Amino acid sequence: PAGQFSNRGMSNFLQWRVKFFHTMRTKFQRQLSKETPGFKFSHGRPSGMYWYPPGAVREWHSNYLDLIGNTKEKKTGNEKIYASQTWRMYFIRTVRDEEFDGLLQNLGVGGISADVDDHSAMHIIPGEDEGITLDVLQKAGARPLTKEEKQRQWKDVFAEEYSNSTFAGEEVVDSGEEGTLNRNSVWRLPDKNGYVTFFRLPKLFHCIVSEEVHRYSLGFAFSDEEVQALLKLAKVDFDVYGDGEEYTDEL
Repeated sequence: PAGQFSNRGMSNFLQWRVKFFHTMRTKFQRQLSKETPGFKFSHGRPSGMYWYPPGAVREWHSNYLDLIGNTKEKKTGNEKIYASQTWRMYFIRTVRDEEFDGLLQNLGVGGISADVDDHSAMHIIPGEDEGITLDVLQKAGARPLTKEEKQRQWKDVFAEEYSNSTFAGEEVVDSGEEGTLNRNSVWRLPDKNGYVTFFRLPKLFHCIVSEEVHRYSLGFAFSDEEVQALLKLAKVDFDVYGDGEEYTDEL
């Protein structure tokens, strides 16, 4: 199944969103300004809440059209605001499902455990952007797909039979020789329960997979300045601006 926009567990999503927006600009903003004096949120906002039940996916995409100005829609006057929100942050929670685990066991799928980490993930393709390097991927905790994960891209016990003559008999592209990076390969950034993921738009092609867990994600849209303040508060030494005028995709 596809991942779903969801407000599960909330009696009034709109009310929650208004309160959260206010909290960001009061309590949280004061906390950030202690590390970044004078900091104020500009247009940072929650961007969505998503639920991926076991077996759910989100198709490959780059969020290119999220940046207003890349579409042919009628101008709204908010183009500069949306265009400035070039970062996405997702807070991830993962929960195992006893009923689904039982189904896996009945199907003879081995390796079932109580662990919630690395049973869902963001898959990415480095592409041609020089900002995505082997070093960046490894520091972010990304890894090449295992043989089983490569094959599961085309077929698994829950999917319909899939056949495509273009790929018939071909190996899924891997990461290349040790110490090198095949820029057309698929890399896995495993989810860890309670962690956050940052990435910059719009050139990073990615998809979401949730093989064995309920994956809940709370998304945010932020500017470069807002992300820099967030990382500083978290004691993470990382320059979101790259080396100047042209920013690069980073994880």
